[in-house]
Amino acid sequence: MGGGVLLVALAIEFLDELVGGAHGAALPLVRHDLHLSYGQLGLLSAVPLVIGSLVELPIGVLSSAGHRRTLFLAGGVVFAVALAALLIAAHHAGDSRR
Repeated sequence: MGGGVLLVALAIEFLDELVGGAHGAALPLVRHDLHLSYGQLGLLSAVPLVIGSLVELPIGVLSSAGHRRTLFLAGGVVFAVALAALLIAAHHAGDSRR
């Protein structure tokens, strides 16, 4: 049992690092496609990290206070709304590569 849990934890860590590495590797392509300066690209990368860091403490306090299930469900709803907004924005903007 312990070996299986360790394998799952290592797989999750691997996928997390893979996503982070893909983000870094994609930055030059994002900069080129969106015609961004290096400063704008830095802001594009830094703003989500700063917001995440600011939100982490209150979420941790609420989680410790016993509101884990509510936070988990709220996170899923926020994620679904964000994906729907991206879908709507992509639909209205159209694909410039067509």
